[in-house]
Amino acid sequence: LVIEAHRRLAQRYPDLLTIIAPRHPERGREIYAASARQGLRASQRALGLQPDMATDIYIADTIGEMGLFYRIAPIVFLGGSLVPHGGQNPIEPAKLGAALIHGPHIHNFTEVYAALEHAGGAYQVNGADDLAATLDHLIDDQATREDVAQRGTKAVMALGGALRKTMMEIAPYLLKYGTEQQKQTWLPRMVTGESVGAIGMTEPVLASLVAWLVLGEVLYWNVLGFERTGAQQWFVTPVGFRDVLRAKNMVAIVFTVL
Repeated sequence: LVIEAHRRLAQRYPDLLTIIAPRHPERGREIYAASARQGLRASQRALGLQPDMATDIYIADTIGEMGLFYRIAPIVFLGGSLVPHGGQNPIEPAKLGAALIHGPHIHNFTEVYAALEHAGGAYQVNGADDLAATLDHLIDDQATREDVAQRGTKAVMALGGALRKTMMEIAPYLLKYGTEQQKQTWLPRMVTGESVGAIGMTEPVLASLVAWLVLGEVLYWNVLGFERTGAQQWFVTPVGFRDVLRAKNMVAIVFTVL
């Protein structure tokens, strides 16, 4: 369905890039093969490949990078919601500024989708024809795309707070075990909810990372005495990746492989 939607849209937008993120990364090769059968050029992130101007389908078959793709994608289709299994959490891409599309099976996030619907912050589709038409509309109409994204962001901002809650929970450990330098670094961020510069991560992932980073630094390194080894390397955006994305029309497809 997703590859078919891309094939239709590519007739009008020949520089279209679709990013497919399978729920199970091991299905990357299967998606690659399905793309090839449709005459589309695909590449897999798990193999260390980056998209270029000739790439049609970019398969994000890695773990822990959804925030990157949510942040750079102007449109996100939460594909699991087309089947009874249910879709992904829409809070993450909405907070990161994507215009959302989803299917009818949203029972696992009813409250969030209700808020998005009330705010006009998402589109519902029911199949391949709907998906292709809605994507066409959002790609072609920048004003509508940005308005839907802004409405979605505002709708979910009132529902969240994972990062702030996480940081406040670990504050006592920082106060008890942290050095003065660590306290000066982290306590102001805990009060303000600052995102600690981890650009490209979704809030739940970021909250987990902050918990690991703070508790790891305070407890693992200070209390247990282990040395830190390259902690700054945990998130790197590939050189040239954004240049390609800026040059292409891009749609991110969050595709659930059941």
